[in-house]
Amino acid sequence: LDRGGGAGPLLSQVKEMRRKQVERNLPMGALPIFVEKGNLASKAISLQADLCRLKAASKMRPWPEDHPSGGHYWIMLSGRAELELDLKGRNPIQVMPIFAGYLLIEPLASELGLRVRATTAIKACRVRFFDLKTVVEKVRDAKDWLARFEAFEAQTRDELSKKADAAWGVAESIDEHVNDPEIHRWRERKGLAVRRAHAKELRRNPIPEHLLDPLVKIGPNERPRPQEDVAPTIACSAPPGKKGGSQHSSKEGSQRQHSQSNSNHTDNNNKSNNRSHHSPFDPAPPSPPKQQQLLPPSSPGASPKMMMMMRSALRNDHHHHHHHH
Repeated sequence: LDRGGGAGPLLSQVKEMRRKQVERNLPMGALPIFVEKGNLASKAISLQADLCRLKAASKMRPWPEDHPSGGHYWIMLSGRAELELDLKGRNPIQVMPIFAGYLLIEPLASELGLRVRATTAIKACRVRFFDLKTVVEKVRDAKDWLARFEAFEAQTRDELSKKADAAWGVAESIDEHVNDPEIHRWRERKGLAVRRAHAKELRRNPIPEHLLDPLVKIGPNERPRPQEDVAPTIACSAPPGKKGGSQHSSKEGSQRQHSQSNSNHTDNNNKSNNRSHHSPFDPAPPSPPKQQQLLPPSSPGASPKMMMMMRSALRNDHHHHHHHH
């Protein structure tokens, strides 16, 4: 108002603001429903829409259905914001972020207990339900985008309802129950009773020593000692430089050869006895295993190393026989 109390300057500002909205096709052109610029119904809505501004970090509560002007659509033109649950006395719970082109149905948001918190500076337009309904009924150009607007409104309403219900579920899950203190005290009493009963049972029926874990027997500041591995005793022959070791090994070797010859002689006697008492009705004795035959030096299957060894043996044998003659 001016100094004299007149509304001339205010009306001039409102007139200029509405003229710009008509030129820019706002707010209907900001919605993703492809409203053409110059549409007569869109111009009529632009003349009735109120411009709203929010500073960063400011909050705005949606208007309910029983507002004196009735229900409203709140259409974001620019900026970013968050829809959150308005929990009085507690930290709010984020529902969803919103950006330019979002259609907020204010009566629904108010009923769900939501509010708008501006992340950045915001410009939005508020359109009354009554004004939109009147334009749709009286202006024929509204049929060009009415179906798309109704579909977009239904989608927005469904998304907002589901996300708000999920946020309220989270709020109820972290909300403190009236009986929570008593439940916590009961849990502490139950745990104490269980521990006392367990200790009493251990005093009455102690666990046998052989069933106790070795780690239980050590003190709190001690560490279990690893068991020493007992290496198997292996009889090793003395090095060649020591006579005692060589004599002992030679004695053991001669005894082993003597016992082996005795065992071979006994086996031969047993085989001859078995042959003498063999009857034609007895099953045939198993054939002895075939011994592996050495390949001659000229055999293709012999390895080069084997061929060299065999040639050296034949050469030494021939030299020894020639020297003997």
